[in-house]
Amino acid sequence: MKYFHDRNRPTYRLAEEDQVLLDTSNLDLHHLGTTGSRKLAPRFIGPYPVLSATKPDTYKIGMPPGLRLHDEFHVSYLRPYIIDANPRRLNDVPRLITRDGHDGLQVQAILDRRVRKNTVMFKIRWYGRDNKDSWEPEANLGQVRGLIERFLLAHPPPRSRSK
Repeated sequence: MKYFHDRNRPTYRLAEEDQVLLDTSNLDLHHLGTTGSRKLAPRFIGPYPVLSATKPDTYKIGMPPGLRLHDEFHVSYLRPYIIDANPRRLNDVPRLITRDGHDGLQVQAILDRRVRKNTVMFKIRWYGRDNKDSWEPEANLGQVRGLIERFLLAHPPPRSRSK
C-alpha cells in the first residue's frame, strides 16, 4: 500500500536559501489576511527562504514575525518557488518590513480622495499582483506624504459651498 501512496507524492530535497511556498490548507484564515471564505484565500503564501533542515523531511523557513506561525514545516506543506519567466507578470514585489516586524505593502499610486465623517480618505493602489485598491484614512499614510501632496496639487479638493 505504501508503494501506491508514495508513487504520486514527490519528496523535495531543499537546500538552504532555496525559496519555497507554504501550503495554506491547514492555516487559519486570519493568518492569510482574509476574512472571507477559504475558497477565496490564496492556496500558497510566500516565497520564504529555507533556513535549515531540522529532520529528514522537515525544514525551518524564514517567516516574518507578524505571521505568528511555527517556522518548521514538513516537506508536504512546502513547494519550491519557481520564478515565472513571463515579463508581463510581476514576480518579485519588493518586500517591506515595518518597524514592528510585520509585512507591509508599498503604495504604487493614489487614485482618489473622499471625506467620510470628517475623515479624509485616499484610494490607494498597492504594488503586487493580487493586492486590490483600498480606501485608507490619511492618518495611516504618514510614510507617503510626498505622494499625497503630489496628488493634491494635481487634484485640488473642491471648495466648500458655504454661504
